[in-house]
Amino acid sequence: MKKLLFLLILFSSLSLFAVKPVFYFFHSENCPHCTKAKPFIEELEKKYHQVSFKKMEVGRNLDNRTVYKEKIASLKIESASVPLFVFNKKYVIGFNKTYKKKIESLIKDGLKQP
Repeated sequence: MKKLLFLLILFSSLSLFAVKPVFYFFHSENCPHCTKAKPFIEELEKKYHQVSFKKMEVGRNLDNRTVYKEKIASLKIESASVPLFVFNKKYVIGFNKTYKKKIESLIKDGLKQP
């Protein structure tokens, strides 16, 4: 009984330290497409609790801009702009209503990968 209790405590505590996959939303305050994307990203946050969402403003925030440039380089994106949505090693550039399925597919497909 003590071993079972110990194992239950161990597994429950390990889940507290589990690392969530990260979805990046790079945006600028001056970008109208970014502004339109924000409510959609909030919907995704509510729907996908197992994902950590990082909303990173790159127009004014130099630290965020550095992360943005690193992502662009690692993904070998030649003509990047905002909004940029990145999950695992896949990305979508731009936003309008037709992009919603494409962006959500990034998450769905990414969560299926081991």
